[in-house]
Amino acid sequence: MTGAWAFSGVTAAALHGVPLPPALDSKYRALDVAVPDPRSAPRADGIIGHRYDADSVKVVFLAGLPVMWSPDAWCQLAAVISREDLVAAGDFLLSGDAWEGARRRPRCTIGQLSDAVRRYAGKRGARNLRWALSRLRPGVDSRPESLLRLLLVEAGVPEPVVHQAIDVADGAITLHPDLVLVALGVVFEYQGDGHRGRDRYLSDIERNELLRAAGWDVIEVTARDLFEDREAFLARVFAILRRHGFRAN
Repeated sequence: MTGAWAFSGVTAAALHGVPLPPALDSKYRALDVAVPDPRSAPRADGIIGHRYDADSVKVVFLAGLPVMWSPDAWCQLAAVISREDLVAAGDFLLSGDAWEGARRRPRCTIGQLSDAVRRYAGKRGARNLRWALSRLRPGVDSRPESLLRLLLVEAGVPEPVVHQAIDVADGAITLHPDLVLVALGVVFEYQGDGHRGRDRYLSDIERNELLRAAGWDVIEVTARDLFEDREAFLARVFAILRRHGFRAN
């Protein structure tokens, strides 16, 4: 890494903390490294070489490492991940890390992502970037949460609100479920691997009991629902929504 060389693409996204599909770990082990035009892209074992326009692409430093700025790294992902995962990655950049209830500073703004998409016009994945850009939402805590929202909307469910504040226990407690259908009184809570610990498990039970006591219908979602048996999951969702008066178009 000399001169204006920088990590790009998947490598840059990973260094920014972007949640990426697990399949990339097994098939994409090389490092993405880019150099400014007109230099030749680097070639070496374990490296995928790229070139970039130094006048339009920004390089930043993370822990002393030269890395493509997060909006540019996000655009570069469009060549290797699905448009749904582009949304999950963009949601993360707009939301920042969630840590003990406090949200850290976002990695970038929607305006910065929009500008990057315009600069990326005509390149591989540009259409998926435009599709993903209109579906980005801030305040998201996880990749599955983003994918769940997209799945529901694609199936014909009204778009749920991300982390809508809900008062329970006669207003003494405010909760923020993952996804909320406010008009229908339904919330979705994704139960990932991080919820398996005893304390988190008990906390989730208490949260859901409080929501139900306040009149909300809680739909708990697992990785199997989201990634393996979507048809059965959506059938369950629509059966519940019909009880709340929802009729699909």
